Amino acid sequence: MSRQRRTFTADFKLQMVKLYENGKSRADIAREYDITPSALDRWIKNHQETGSFKAEDNRSQEENELVELRKEVHRLRMENDIFKASSADHGTKIDVIRHNAHKYSVSADVFCAKAKRQQQCATSYKSQEVHTTTT
Repeated sequence: MSRQRRTFTADFKLQMVKLYENGKSRADIAREYDITPSALDRWIKNHQETGSFKAEDNRSQEENELVELRKEVHRLRMENDIFKASSADHGTKIDVIRHNAHKYSVSADVFCAKAKRQQQCATSYKSQEVHTTTT
């Protein structure tokens, strides 16, 4: 029977590492606190290497690069969707962004707000320009 996935606080992990560092065996700690030996080994390794239990602090350089590349691909896909709609009128662009909002981060909402402000400013500027040229 498989175990239910559990999460442990950084304080708990640190206490387990300290028990190990004070001479208690890995097997005894795992058995007594009902944790897997592999989890305890990972906590010990992470604490010794970085002093942190956070995943992002313990990633390799390649893993960090992969995370950044995935973020960039996501951003470029969003931009591509927007550019595909760029020949459409402004309302259609906003509709495309909103329709695909589940794919995007908050920056898509910011883009929509910025685009609306720019359109309002441009419309306001054009109306002022027409007004000044006719008077």
